[in-house]
Amino acid sequence: MRRPILILFVGLGLALAASVQAAPGGAAPTTPPPPPPTGNPPILAGVKAGAYAGGALSYEVRVSNPAGRPVSTTMVVTQGPRRVASVPVTVPANGATTVAFQDDAGLQNVCHVTTHRITLETGGAGGTRWLRTTPTCALKVKAVDPSALLPPDTRAAQRANHVYLAGESVAAGPTCDAPLTFAATVHNASTVWAKTGLVIDGPASATGPIGTEMKPGWSSPRTLSVTFDGRVGDYHLRAAADAPVYDSGWHATISAASCELDAKLD
Repeated sequence: MRRPILILFVGLGLALAASVQAAPGGAAPTTPPPPPPTGNPPILAGVKAGAYAGGALSYEVRVSNPAGRPVSTTMVVTQGPRRVASVPVTVPANGATTVAFQDDAGLQNVCHVTTHRITLETGGAGGTRWLRTTPTCALKVKAVDPSALLPPDTRAAQRANHVYLAGESVAAGPTCDAPLTFAATVHNASTVWAKTGLVIDGPASATGPIGTEMKPGWSSPRTLSVTFDGRVGDYHLRAAADAPVYDSGWHATISAASCELDAKLD
């Protein structure tokens, strides 16, 4: 009776061994299951803007993690098609952390809201918010006249036989969404009668009407305005005429001396 039982066990062992060898590559490797998805992804909970006096804009964003385990992700900041920042973030379980970033483009408009889009790559309803920054700025104006550095006889020679401006100034402004007014006296030093006017060339531009013809040697005070919509930079004032024009390069540089920034997440 023992011999048939022994033969049976040996046969079963050989059959099992043959089936294992027949499997291509042997037994399938064991793959650990993926970690469970984050049921409560981190959220963008708040923001604070740094003091601003020119240069880059700086922010601190508070990221909260309602999940019971630490979470690592990436915070991406954009403004339209421009990628502003990409910052790695690790938030402790049931905790929060502060993430800093800056926008090197600075404050492009000192009157109106600046908008950024902030996204956490972990997604979720609270993982994408709009950052809206409202500025309140003290503005300053600096007049720059490159021709003032020239010797008087050189400047007089350059003006000769041309229409040119003198006494350029900012007569009013800048005030947000109000006229920014420039004033100058137009001189006709050319040898012909000339129709003349003013042109503002800058972040916001304007062209005044060409006035009544001026006799050679005559002069006329003029003003021209453009609405200041919050864009800072160099505003050039030039003469326009149907005779040769001398451009001294005079311009007014408008900048923000300091700003208070009110930053919120929507």
